[in-house]
Amino acid sequence: MSNQSALHYEQGKLCYQNKKFQEAIFQFSEAIKLKPETPQAAARCYNARGVVFFYLGEFKKVIKDCTQALALDSNNANYHNCRGNAYFSLGKFHKAADDFSKAIELSPEASHGRYYNNRGSAFRRLKQFKEAIDDYTAAISVDPKNGNYYNNRGNTYFDMGEFQLAIEDFTAALGLEPYSPKTRLTLAQAHEALAQVGTDFYCALSFPPIGTDFYCVLSVPPICVVCSFSPCLRRKSA
Repeated sequence: MSNQSALHYEQGKLCYQNKKFQEAIFQFSEAIKLKPETPQAAARCYNARGVVFFYLGEFKKVIKDCTQALALDSNNANYHNCRGNAYFSLGKFHKAADDFSKAIELSPEASHGRYYNNRGSAFRRLKQFKEAIDDYTAAISVDPKNGNYYNNRGNTYFDMGEFQLAIEDFTAALGLEPYSPKTRLTLAQAHEALAQVGTDFYCALSFPPIGTDFYCVLSVPPICVVCSFSPCLRRKSA
């Protein structure tokens, strides 16, 4: 980046880290106006602004910025993941799955867990349960200590009526996150559903619907779901 563009970019990162989001947007916009020296540097500015828009829930702006970033740096898995999460948030699950697939293709294997998890969540919304199970299983193989992956796969088994398998996954998730009220509730519901299989009572049970934040978790919180900054804010914002 030019010196002035780079300065605005760094200021934008600081504003983001201090949750001064409108000022961060201004700084990243100024960095873009000052014409960064390389396409990759310009792409980082667009993606950084997209990250802030994601946190603010302005998902169409995220898609626009990430698309611009990808036009400048098409082989960046993080930008595909960023845009995929924006599509997911808008309910455009086919497009989300396509971006997550591209992220998997472009990223090192160590990063695949969160991308597989996110694509699995898109497949689940599309009711492609087998594909969702396959992706959550792949995510678990990469990061077997992530309770969200077990919880998401358990929810998918629940959708399929495979309550014993759901119980096994919820139990594994609870072992990793023993104080999670969400997992305790889903585990109790799976036990209740299994006990009531074949009865009319099961049909009257009330479970969180697919599509709620409670019921399915993307791999990281929104504030750093596509964060390319250092340090990441994930732990600070928890």
